[in-house]
Amino acid sequence: MPRIRHTGGHSSILTAKAAGGATYEGAAFQPLTLVPRFNVGGTVASPRGLYFKPDGTRFYVLRSSDDTIHEFRLAKKWRVDSAVYVGSAVLPSMGTVRGLTFKPDGTALYVTDDTATAWIRQYSLSTPWDISTVAHVGAIAVSAQGTTPSGLAFKPDGSKLICVNNNNLREYTLSTPWLISSASHTASNSALSPEYSVAISPDGTKAFHTRVAANSIADFSFVTPWVMSAGLPANPTVLLISGVREFHYREDGKALFAMDVNGYLNQFGGV
Repeated sequence: MPRIRHTGGHSSILTAKAAGGATYEGAAFQPLTLVPRFNVGGTVASPRGLYFKPDGTRFYVLRSSDDTIHEFRLAKKWRVDSAVYVGSAVLPSMGTVRGLTFKPDGTALYVTDDTATAWIRQYSLSTPWDISTVAHVGAIAVSAQGTTPSGLAFKPDGSKLICVNNNNLREYTLSTPWLISSASHTASNSALSPEYSVAISPDGTKAFHTRVAANSIADFSFVTPWVMSAGLPANPTVLLISGVREFHYREDGKALFAMDVNGYLNQFGGV
């Protein structure tokens, strides 16, 4: 099984500079060149969340002002500079959208909702990856763990979910894989101060999350794969980028896509 790689090794980017002078350090991607960034915010004001289809042909973002999901298609796989806007869909039963992820086959969508009673909501797609076919399936209330749920990451078999909420990582176990209404809260970790986005390596040994105040994406190791625990290692920086808020880490660990607060989508590796 492919694993997400982290800082270090002969193939790492140790330091690279993008247009405008921003510096990105310690990212384990190839090649060294950075793909020209894409202005998602030029089409979708104040975009939130970020998810790429596993084959690299599409990506999706949210807009909280009208609780919509937006689709972009990539003329060249995994190249953000080839993105073309496709359209949007309203997410029914939604309060305020924050983060999203999909089931890998495109038949289910999961979105965090940070209204007063915070929720993680599930939608079905009768046509995989076609957002015009979304229908609300169910939800779980997560306000007992915090009222600002955002980034989501599933275990590949759908039996566990990690969610960022109130600067904590929250772990949920799903008694029925991929069915959000069967989820129950099992653990939390407040030591890492994660914000907005999270990604977990497929084998569950590494996690990555945004640290907005530090303008960085950081990583840490699980003591036991896919099990939250106290006393996790400190947060070594993987990537420095001003205003980073959302990101998507490609499963093979060879590309990372980071979107800043102004909606600019930056690509590292993957070409």
